[in-house]
Amino acid sequence: MSTAVQRRRGTTAENDAFTGLEGEFTYDTQRKTIRTHDGSTAGGFEATFNTASQTLTNKTLTAPVLGGTATGTYTLGGTPTLGANLASSATTHNIGASGAGIGGVFFGTSTTALTVYEQGSWTPVLAGSVTPGTQTYTVQVGRYTRIGNLVWVVGSINLSAFDAATSGNMRITGLPFTALSLAGASTPLAVQNFQFINLNTAGGYTYPNAFVQQGQAYIGLVECGDNIAIASLTEADFANNSTIGVAGIYSV
Repeated sequence: MSTAVQRRRGTTAENDAFTGLEGEFTYDTQRKTIRTHDGSTAGGFEATFNTASQTLTNKTLTAPVLGGTATGTYTLGGTPTLGANLASSATTHNIGASGAGIGGVFFGTSTTALTVYEQGSWTPVLAGSVTPGTQTYTVQVGRYTRIGNLVWVVGSINLSAFDAATSGNMRITGLPFTALSLAGASTPLAVQNFQFINLNTAGGYTYPNAFVQQGQAYIGLVECGDNIAIASLTEADFANNSTIGVAGIYSV
């Protein structure tokens, strides 16, 4: 007849409260796991099992496959595999190292990481290129979304007073990011609305336009027409009640 050897055993709570002898093993009847003891640490040291429900602390996982529901705040490094329908109840998710331009997310077979996603507000300021002036506003709002090296911006200003000291070509300053500095990279934006801006209709100009100047953090304001060169809007084209809104995407 064979001899069976049974180790000390008990519930999870009982194991947690037990201090075993050095080199002793105990069995957790709830988690179905083994604990080793050193003679002084209550609860001992629980071994990790594939099917056990356990909390891992300070563990390095090599090429893990993650699925199910993730909870808490966690950081993923290396090249983990996210299983289908991965759910998360966490409010913070860091993929790769933290900090702008570090880490990132790869989509499909792409070898280029998406390292930046950011949303926020910016304050559009109407200014002259020679003397900026100090305008008074009833509306002065701007929002942006940055995805990688592309920035979507929308901004709107309504004046209640135009500073007579303003001079030069008119622009909207205050963009959240400096545009890509590359020859010919100035980016046109759409003018959503405009009122009380004096266009040179006698010269053939019929509508205003806007662009982000390459290597700068401002939006240039111009007037356009059919089969005619663009011309910059100047301080003479604005009044105390002028309004203008712009929207579009530029590269950084």
